[in-house]
Parts: sequence; structure tokens; C-alpha cells
Amino acid sequence: MASTLADSLTPASLEVARKVLLEELAREKAGKEDLSRARTVEVELYRKDGSTFWSEVTVTFLRDPDGQPFGLLGISRDISERRRTQEVLKAERDRAQGYLDVAAVMLVVMDADGNIALLKMASEFQLIDSSVAEKARSAYREYRRTQHMLRLNNAQYARVPPERFAAEIAAVQALRRSLFGA
Repeated sequence: MASTLADSLTPASLEVARKVLLEELAREKAGKEDLSRARTVEVELYRKDGSTFWSEVTVTFLRDPDGQPFGLLGISRDISERRRTQEVLKAERDRAQGYLDVAAVMLVVMDADGNIALLKMASEFQLIDSSVAEKARSAYREYRRTQHMLRLNNAQYARVPPERFAAEIAAVQALRRSLFGA
């Protein structure tokens, strides 16, 4: 039983395939391309049960003796695992970026292990003002509490908008000024 591309590809992948085919036909028409060239694209295909999987497809034109295209020859391989790995890496990168987004504010609050206890110790030794230290510690705890709540509520990312934490950011900036001046 033969199936068409429309039956095999998801709508988004069908558009990708159409776009690539039109580009290749335009290159053919220009006549300046390598006749043995191939294109590789990633597309999402349907399985017989209706589920989908990602595939890397490399396609080249079949040519007659005069070099004119008369069909397509394709080779594909399942890249579902690679795509899942890429999604996990992207999520991790986004999570790390979330930490970096606030790093300029929060780095002065944490030591290398992420502990905020040093602020309390520094204030006990009168190295910094205790009220400034406590406000910065509270700011960090509130930030982490909010991130934790986002995760408990199944948020895809635990990013906290900076505008939501203006007072906390001000507390950490006050700590920075007390430690480093200006």
C-alpha cells in the first residue's frame, strides 16, 4: 500500500519538505549546481499506530542519462533519541541561564557551595551590618522559595521575573555596596 508524503509527515515537516524541494528545483533550474548533491533534513514522521518519531532524511535526485531529475532517492534514520537528548540539554541550558540571569545580583550572597550562612557569620563578627546581611539572606530565601513553588506547580522553567523581586534585588545591591562600596 503506497502512501504519500502528506500521509507520512506531520504538517510542519511536510512544509519543511515542500520548502526544501522547491529550493532544490530552483537550484536545478539555475543549472549551476552539482548534479550529485544531496540534502539532509530532520522531519517528524508518523508511525503506523499514529505516533510520531524524528528522522534524519538525506535525499538526492534520481537522474536520467541526460542528467534530468525524474525522481527522488532518500535514506533515513531514526534520530528520536538524539532529539530527546537535545531537548534535555536545552532544558538544562535554560535552567543554567536562569541562574546566570540573576548571578550578577546573587553571587555576593552565596559562597562556592551555595551557602548563605556566611552572611550571618560575617554580621556576627561585625564585618557587615546585621540588618543588611539579614535583608540579603531573606531576599535569597524568598527567591529560592519562589523557584521551589514554581517547580512544585510543574512549571517548565523556574525562572523568576526580576521585576517581581525589586525589593530583594535592592537588598542584595545594598549588601554589595556595603561590601565593595559604590
